[in-house]
Amino acid sequence: MITAAGAGLCLSLIGTSFAQERLPVRGGNGLNEDRAGATFLKSGAMIFIAFDRNLDLEITHDEIEAGARLAFRNADQDGNGVLTPIEQRNWAARFAGENDVIANPRLFPAATPNQVTEDEFVQGMLTLSQRFENDEGRIMFETLTLGPGRERGDRENGGADRLLRPNIADRSGANR
Repeated sequence: MITAAGAGLCLSLIGTSFAQERLPVRGGNGLNEDRAGATFLKSGAMIFIAFDRNLDLEITHDEIEAGARLAFRNADQDGNGVLTPIEQRNWAARFAGENDVIANPRLFPAATPNQVTEDEFVQGMLTLSQRFENDEGRIMFETLTLGPGRERGDRENGGADRLLRPNIADRSGANR
């Protein structure tokens, strides 16, 4: 059985390693460089990776519920049984970043404004998990990632096409 301290350490190690995979590499000249071939996580995905208790690379509803309850206890800094928006934001910033979907207070349906209970937190996580689930209701790790980045040489015009303004003069198919 995993202790709370062991789970917290596991969550922090997983969060650190995946966060490093998402960050640009710092080149020797001090400039950021593309990380060709890097795999990026979808917004909200990192928390579900941490919920995989048996490490079989698929996450079930039972694992989501158990992981969400542990995450709630970790996020509830004052231990009063409810999360405030500040506690949620602080927890999300420590775990996944301030811009991750789990930092959004609207993710968790609160009966009392600005106070999310543990059950509401679990329900929010189960709702968020639906965007990643397969037909059997499980989350497979490959559904949590975006495809790897392209090599620099694979880009047309050496990547210059990323800097061009889009041509919006032709709007023949817009708003259909």
